[in-house]
Amino acid sequence: MEYNSSTEKSKTNFLALVRGIDTKSIMVGIIIGLIVGGIVGFVAPSSHIKNLNSQIEELNTDVSSLEAQTTQLQQEVETLQGETNTLQTTLQTRVNEVEVKNTEINGLNEQVQQLQGQINQLNTQLIELNATSVSFSKYNQLEENYEELLSSYHITLSDNAKKQEKIQEFNNIIKELEDKIDILQEFYNVPPGTWKTIKSWTGSIDMTTELFYVPSNQIKVTWNLDVEKYSSCSIWLYDEQNEYIASWISIHEQPEGETYAHVTPGYYYLEIDVLNVDYYVTVETMFE
Repeated sequence: MEYNSSTEKSKTNFLALVRGIDTKSIMVGIIIGLIVGGIVGFVAPSSHIKNLNSQIEELNTDVSSLEAQTTQLQQEVETLQGETNTLQTTLQTRVNEVEVKNTEINGLNEQVQQLQGQINQLNTQLIELNATSVSFSKYNQLEENYEELLSSYHITLSDNAKKQEKIQEFNNIIKELEDKIDILQEFYNVPPGTWKTIKSWTGSIDMTTELFYVPSNQIKVTWNLDVEKYSSCSIWLYDEQNEYIASWISIHEQPEGETYAHVTPGYYYLEIDVLNVDYYVTVETMFE
């Protein structure tokens, strides 16, 4: 056993030595190959170097082309990404609209269900009414009586409306007559040929007076003006139908004055047009 063990150890040491020599030889061979390759490469013909440079330039061109294509593809990707975002936004909007429509449809469905319930209830009532022909006949009779009463009511209501219109018309006439009576009573004790004041107005701006009643055929318009350097004043007489009767123009040139007009008894009004004038205007009438 001891002999064999020594023998194995000797073999192992020998193999290790051989392996070490082989490894060193291989390393030396590789280094020498590199040095020779470098020398050969250094002394290689210039045409081979030119070929390498040409290939390098082609590779650079290909790389530049690939970079340009890559940039273009990136731009297209960004464009597609923007369109995708827009489509996503539009899709979300449509989804929201669909949700709103669904809510509205649900509400309408609830209303339809309610109406269906009412229809069912009415159908039940109709069945109950049809169950007894006598009740149905009485219902028709009552409906006919109701229509007759409703027609009579409308006729009566129409007659009442016409009567109310007539009553209102008569009331207006009575009111107008009462106003005229009041005015005539004011003039009752006025001796003939005496002027009686109907209305007076004062102011400093344009004025359209209220309607006033003239009980006779003659009126007198009197004015008293406070004028400035640049002033104007004119008076226009109209009846209640807005028909022109008479006018007195540029009366500012005569700050105090009076004028007359022959009219028929009725309602009239004045339009007073002024500029830089304080005025006091009076309308009087007289019975012959």
